Formats: sequence, C-alpha cells, structure tokens
Amino acid sequence: MTVVSGPAAGIDTAAHGTALAVGGRTVGVIGTGLRRSYPPQNARLQQEIAERGLLLSQFWPDASPSKASFPHAQRGDERLQPGDRRR
Repeated sequence: MTVVSGPAAGIDTAAHGTALAVGGRTVGVIGTGLRRSYPPQNARLQQEIAERGLLLSQFWPDASPSKASFPHAQRGDERLQPGDRRR
C-alpha cells in the first residue's frame, strides 16, 4: 500500500510516519513550495518523505502557504488516488 496525502498535522502525519516506519511507500502532496514546510512542526517529516518517498508540489520552490494553495494541492492529491475520476 502507498500513502498519498498532504503532510498535514493529525491523521496525515500518522499515516506518513507509519508508512516510513514500516518500510512502506509514501507520497506527500504539499500546498507550498518544496523549500517550505507546512505545518512547520512537520519539517522533519516532509524531509524524510522527500528522501525516502516522493514529495510533490505544483508551486515555485519558495512559495509560501496561502488559502488558495491548499485546495490546489488537495486536487492534485485526489488525482493520484485510485477511484472514481468523475468528480
């Protein structure tokens, strides 16, 4: 199984952390640039995803988080997951 999610606090953090701990696969889809971490407390997790999994962003490397960026990242996250594509 592969975890595909944003590295948000809560269940997303737990899912990515568990996948990494057991040698699973993980893909983090972020709503900032690759040089930014949001939430800041997940900077280490985001770095570990980048090193041992896949970290994706559709924003410039230094893009800050914004209200508009997270819905875009969520749509990208949804496109990577199997299921009904008619949404």
